[in-house]
Amino acid sequence: MKRHELVPDKEIVQILQNLVRIRTTLPRGDERDCANYIASLFPEDRVKIKLLEHGGNRASLKISIPGDSEEKNLAFVGHMDTIDVDNPDSWTRSPFGAEHEDGKIYGKGTINAKGGLASIIAAGLAMVRSGINPPYPVHLCLSADEELNGIGAGALLKSGLMDEMDELVVVEPTSMSIALAEKGALWLEISVEGKECHSATPEKGVNAVTNFMKLASSLNQSLIKEPSHRLLGRNSCTVTKIEGGSNLNVVPGKARGVLDIRLLPSIDSEDIAKKAREIADEMESQTDSLKIEMREVNSQPPVGMHHSAPMVVNFKNICTSLNLPSEEIGIHPFTDASRLVPTLGIPFVIFGPGDHNRSYTVDEWISVEEVCTAAEVLLRYAMGNNGKS
Repeated sequence: MKRHELVPDKEIVQILQNLVRIRTTLPRGDERDCANYIASLFPEDRVKIKLLEHGGNRASLKISIPGDSEEKNLAFVGHMDTIDVDNPDSWTRSPFGAEHEDGKIYGKGTINAKGGLASIIAAGLAMVRSGINPPYPVHLCLSADEELNGIGAGALLKSGLMDEMDELVVVEPTSMSIALAEKGALWLEISVEGKECHSATPEKGVNAVTNFMKLASSLNQSLIKEPSHRLLGRNSCTVTKIEGGSNLNVVPGKARGVLDIRLLPSIDSEDIAKKAREIADEMESQTDSLKIEMREVNSQPPVGMHHSAPMVVNFKNICTSLNLPSEEIGIHPFTDASRLVPTLGIPFVIFGPGDHNRSYTVDEWISVEEVCTAAEVLLRYAMGNNGKS
């Protein structure tokens, strides 16, 4: 099966340009517009299309392509939402113009993750147009709200539409490397109440800001003692937001902030939340007038795969056959993998076009060649080629 004859590169460029021009920036999302466009590309008599409505012009999409056998089901997972354009005046090109120049498509979300979305669509169209069924059913599972609260992934799970899946390829920007691990995330909102006093006599008060930072430091020291991961490095605890103090010459009596904790696959987020509470309780017991409250804002479990798993080996063989990097990497930001894999308990890889470090930059762009090659990888894996052309 020759992908470039069934879905030419020029068509993939047009699909990606249309995806970029359909605005799906958060918090509005409007992913339903994108879902309707994608669904319109597939002949209804060759696929099964399911639109999951989330309200407010938001939706997720599942397109199922039949296979010769029902023994296994494969899902290609992508997302339709993008973050908002914070500084449009800094762009030298329209964020939604999808300009094509020198083998690149420019625009918001080209990397994260509409380039990968175009690769999924192209692979799916090639299968449908070939008239040859893949060995097993292939499902294009395209979610809303991946960047924020995971509404789409949650709806796909709750609806039961993912229950039949046996393997996941989560298409995210990995620079065409194969990601086998992803850090988990635990966000804790911390409120500290101390005791105000004049800053000329700080010993008469209890500094809420200082105690907030002490809690953060103690938790971080506990986390970094854990052994490092070969793909992800170490756990981390970062202060991403803090507010406190009322006057320049007053010891702060109140402080509030957020800890962004990133965890390795060997760590349970519930254990870390308990550890944070234990540290806070110990601090309170040692200092009169100190009260610390905490609330879990977000929790995404870490996920990992072994490099010798059959799915991983087959995926590597395909990448090697196309002269792509076969190195294994880890993903530090969380993706829909952290929402789907722990519930489904099935093998996965994370793979896709684009350098994640350019995801949120001005004049974001992606290589057309990478998008087309990623489509080839997905097609070969779905057709069971395992390294064969």
